[in-house]
Amino acid sequence: MPGVLLTILIFMNIHAIEVYFNKHSNGPGGDTRLDQKFCSFISQAEYSIDICFYNITLPLIRDSLLSAYRRGVSIRMITEADNRDHFVFEDLSTAGIPIIDDNFPGSGGSNYMHHKFAIRDARGNSDPDDDWIWTGSWNASYSNTFPDANNVVIIQDQCLAEQYSTEFNEMWGSESEIPQASNSRFHTRKTDNNTHICLNDHTFNIYFSPSDGSTQAIINALNTANYEIYFCIMAFTFDTLAHFMRDKYEGSSNLILKGVFDSGMWDNTSSISMDMRGLGSDPWAIQPPVFPDSVGKEEGEDGILHHKYMIIDPNHPQSDPIVITGSMNWSNNGEYLNDENTLIIHNAQVTRLFLSEFEARFTEAGGILVPPKILVQNYPNPFYDNTHIYFHRDSLRQRSSLYDQEGYIPVYQEGLILIYNILGKQIRTFMLDSEQNSITWDGTDQNGIPQPSGIYFYTLSYHNHQISKKMVFLNRYK
Repeated sequence: MPGVLLTILIFMNIHAIEVYFNKHSNGPGGDTRLDQKFCSFISQAEYSIDICFYNITLPLIRDSLLSAYRRGVSIRMITEADNRDHFVFEDLSTAGIPIIDDNFPGSGGSNYMHHKFAIRDARGNSDPDDDWIWTGSWNASYSNTFPDANNVVIIQDQCLAEQYSTEFNEMWGSESEIPQASNSRFHTRKTDNNTHICLNDHTFNIYFSPSDGSTQAIINALNTANYEIYFCIMAFTFDTLAHFMRDKYEGSSNLILKGVFDSGMWDNTSSISMDMRGLGSDPWAIQPPVFPDSVGKEEGEDGILHHKYMIIDPNHPQSDPIVITGSMNWSNNGEYLNDENTLIIHNAQVTRLFLSEFEARFTEAGGILVPPKILVQNYPNPFYDNTHIYFHRDSLRQRSSLYDQEGYIPVYQEGLILIYNILGKQIRTFMLDSEQNSITWDGTDQNGIPQPSGIYFYTLSYHNHQISKKMVFLNRYK
């Protein structure tokens, strides 16, 4: 669905989340020109724009910023010193837009300013309901816009804008239009000076490297996973995160783990892809289905999987669906040295959008998805006395994560149907035999006690996969 916008409207403190991908996705938001979307983001500024990007090389972005500046928008910019001499920055600086990099006097920085974020209309006396942030994996460059795979999230939220502004001002050295070298801090000189949480209808956690312990925040999110972990990552070399992920995966008989690595890192001896495949110095005992990316291969392009995202429990609303995105690769440099941001989004709708993106990259790379029609909506629904839950038995035979000389080993597992209440408590278990294609539930728990009216979830669990659907039970007597 090229160029389709998905905006999640929540009429409280947070007004909108927009999610975009520049490559084909199985859902809305894919095939978006991220450079044009960023120009639109700039054009809507009424008071201020703070831009903190590792790299900007596109004349289209330069022209949009110059247009905004000439109509009176206050603009501040921070970039990586290695990219500071590009003509885009020179043209903007000549026009009068203040720009610093991580070699700004007094910063003490020698690593990478690797951020990719922007803040709109959060300075001065502008309306707090107009405070927006832009973040994700996208650099404003030709390669990141076209052959490479990237994601962007745009969020209207005053709290998030304040968190990102604190990070910007720490590097800038002031809250004004004039940077202050004596107060400017990059890299390891930064301090942990954010609250890390924004609570609205949904929860956001934001961490900035190298001061805030971003990897531990990712581990804390991973620890909430009950069913699924999916990821797309350019560089994954950080052992601390890998060890926790391995222990979580190998310690659970039900947890799904799937991933796509950038092909350039696939056979790198420092990449966790080697260990996951059982080939590295610290091989995993149970090898999850992970693949090298094939971004752009069908079009004859050699694109990079530039994403840095993880998805947790996207198919299970009774859990806590999470997306983790931002600029940080899961590496020693990302954790301890570079300026990075890691945004953790607790939002089921956003999680499903990222799942659509993941499915496109995973199948493109050669992975096999769970058949979408394996679990059928119960009937009747809503129901009073009993309901029937159907599933397709032929789809229960899946390719496993174990390998033989010819590839995957096909395995078969009988499976379970699990019933959960609205609080996520498992109240009933049905063990499936080899002949079943449906079960009947009468609204009672495992002890035969009738349950109250309300929303329930049923999950088909088989061969390390789970699929869930929602149903409504109307108890005539309770």
